Amino acid sequence: MNSRICCPNCGNAAYRQLLDIRAPDSLRCGDAQVLKTECPVCDYFLRMGWGSGQVLEAYVPCRSVIPTTD
Repeated sequence: MNSRICCPNCGNAAYRQLLDIRAPDSLRCGDAQVLKTECPVCDYFLRMGWGSGQVLEAYVPCRSVIPTTD
C-alpha cells in the first residue's frame, strides 16, 4: 500500500508506505508489517509497527518559531 498524504509536520505532500517485513524480530517489533511515513520537503520520517503502533524510528525536524511582539 502506497499513498500520498499531508505531512503531519509541515502540511506539504508526504508519502506513506506499508511494508511487509519477513523477520519482524530483527526490528524488535512483533509486527509483520511496518508503516513508513516520510516528507521530502521538511525531512519528517516515522517508521512504526502497523498492528501495535510501536514507534521503531522517528525524526521530526525542529521548526523555527518567530517571536511575536505584543
